Amino acid sequence: PAAEAGDVFLPEGSLDRSVFCASEREFFEYLERVSSLVQEVDAKSWEKRCTNLFEEPEHPGNFLLGDNNTVRGLGRFKIIQWLSCNWKPEEYGVDPEMFLSTVLLTFRLLMSPVEFLQLIILRFNVHPPMAFTSVQAFKRWHSTVEHPIQESMVRVVRTWIRSYGDDFVQHRELLDLLLNFVDNCLDGEEHAVMRIDIKRALAPVLFPEKYEQNEKEKRKRKRIPKPLVPQKLRQVDVLSIHPTEWARQITLTQHALFKQITPSELMNQSWLHKERDVRAPHLRAVIDYFNGVSNWVATEVLGVLSHDLEVRTRILNRFVLVAEECRTLQNFDGVMAIMAGLQSSPVWRLQQTWALLPERTREMWYELTEVMGNNNNYSNYRKAFLAASPPRIPYLGIHLTDLVFVDEGNVTYFENKIANFVKMKFTAGIVFDLRRGLSRNYSLEPVPALQQFLSCPPQNDWDTLLRISREIEEKVRAPKQVAE
Repeated sequence: PAAEAGDVFLPEGSLDRSVFCASEREFFEYLERVSSLVQEVDAKSWEKRCTNLFEEPEHPGNFLLGDNNTVRGLGRFKIIQWLSCNWKPEEYGVDPEMFLSTVLLTFRLLMSPVEFLQLIILRFNVHPPMAFTSVQAFKRWHSTVEHPIQESMVRVVRTWIRSYGDDFVQHRELLDLLLNFVDNCLDGEEHAVMRIDIKRALAPVLFPEKYEQNEKEKRKRKRIPKPLVPQKLRQVDVLSIHPTEWARQITLTQHALFKQITPSELMNQSWLHKERDVRAPHLRAVIDYFNGVSNWVATEVLGVLSHDLEVRTRILNRFVLVAEECRTLQNFDGVMAIMAGLQSSPVWRLQQTWALLPERTREMWYELTEVMGNNNNYSNYRKAFLAASPPRIPYLGIHLTDLVFVDEGNVTYFENKIANFVKMKFTAGIVFDLRRGLSRNYSLEPVPALQQFLSCPPQNDWDTLLRISREIEEKVRAPKQVAE
C-alpha cells in the first residue's frame, strides 16, 4: 500500500529520461563514469574511498576554526558529513537546522547542483568500515550508523526539493540523477517511506498544473478587493486609474517576477557577468522592469501634456500617491522604482512643478524619502523591510549591493579547497532576507488591460526627457497651486 501511495504522487512512466539505469550496480557504474568526484578520489574502489573521506575526523585539511572556536571553513566531504550527523554541527556551536538551510542555499558557491546531489548519493551509499563477525554486529551497525545516515540524506533531498524545486526543473541532468537514485537505491520495503517522501515532494514541482487548482480555490475563498477601474476602460492613462490600483498592478507584476529568481542567480555576481542574460535571466527581468517603471514615470511627467503646468503637477502628484500605495502594500521595489523616476534629473529639476504639490503630498514624499533614503546604509529601509509581514517585496538594489560586498570581501575557498563557511553564512543571510515573504501571494486581482500596459509602458530616451524638461522650465509662469 505504501508503494502504491507513492505511485499516486509521482506516476510511473510519467517522465521521460535521458539516462535510465536498470539496477543499483549499473547506477553507481554510471555515476563513476560521469562524476567529477572520481578525479578527487585516488583509490580502486572510489565508493569506499568516498565513504572513508566522509568519515575522516576534523583536521586542517578539511576543517578550519576561527576566533572563539567558531567554524571558519569546511571541506566538501565534511559539509556532507555534517548534514548526515546532526550532532556534528552542534559540537561546534552551529545549529543543525541553520547549517542545513545555509548549505542548501549556498552550495552553489562551491559546486553545481549535480555535484551536490552526487555527494549526497555517495554518502547515502555508506559502506561498513570492516567485515562483521556476526549478524548482530551488522544489525547494530545498520540501525545506529547506516540507517540514520540514509534518513538524513533523504531529508536533505526532500528539504532541497521543497525549498528550491526549480533546480530540478531547470537542470534535466539533476532530475535524471535523482529519479535513478530513487528507483535504484530506494527500492524495496525498507526504503518505502523514504521513496514516498521524495515523490511527494517532487510531484507539485514537476506537475504544478495538478496543484494550481487548489491554490486558485484558496484565493477564491479569500476576500479579494474589487479593482478600482472604470467599468468601461477604453484607454489607459495615468490620471484615469486610481493610484491604489496602479500600485496593486505594479505589485502583482513585480511579485511574480521576484518569485522566479533562483538562488544560483544570486551567487557569484551572476547578474553582472558578461553572460548575465543566461546566468541570471529572472534577476535581469526584475532589474529591467524596475528601470522600465522608472523611465515610464519620467516619460509621463514629461509627456505630451507636460507643457500644461496644471496637468503636469497632477501627474507628479499621482505618482507620489502611487509610491505611497506601494509602500502600504510593502512593495519596496515598487516604491523605489517610482521614486527613481521622480528623482531623475529631467523631473527633479522642475522645482516650480514640485512647489505646486499639495501640502499633504509633500509630507508624503518627505516620509518616503526618509524610509528609502541611503542614510546609514539604508538603515530606515532595512528596519521597515524586516518589520513588514508577508507578503512583501524587497528593494532589490540594496540586497545585490550587499551580496557584492560579501563576495568581493571574502574568498570562496581557503587552502586545500576548504570552503569559507563564514562567507556562506553571510551570503545565506542576505538571500534569506531577500526571499523571505515572497512565498505568500498577494490577495489582489490582476487587471489584464493594466498588466498589458505595464508590460510595455511609454518610454522616452534620456536626451529627449532632458530636452523636454529644459523647454518646460523656460515656459513656467507662476500659476495657482494645484488641488489634490
